[in-house]
Amino acid sequence: MTTVIYEKLLFELASGEMTQLQRDVYNLLKQNPDGLSRQELVLKIYGYRPIRLEACADDRKIRKAIERLRQRLFPIVSTSSRPGYRLDFSRQAVAKMLGEL
Repeated sequence: MTTVIYEKLLFELASGEMTQLQRDVYNLLKQNPDGLSRQELVLKIYGYRPIRLEACADDRKIRKAIERLRQRLFPIVSTSSRPGYRLDFSRQAVAKMLGEL
């Protein structure tokens, strides 16, 4: 099942069905299996570290991109050890995500 999901995600990336921001978020999470904080995502995508996330429009854009990716069943989970996001292709994580939908 994990292989099928991964292949579907790669196809969506290659076929242009995702926005550039969605691709950037996915690729960064894929390259950082331990996850990235919201501040780290803003830094890596937009080139600066926001002082206050509550007032950061770029952080909101990233959270919207993550929301859209989740709606397309990309297994993006919030990390429990620290604030942020990571990809989790485990059967348990995918089942939990589907249950929450």
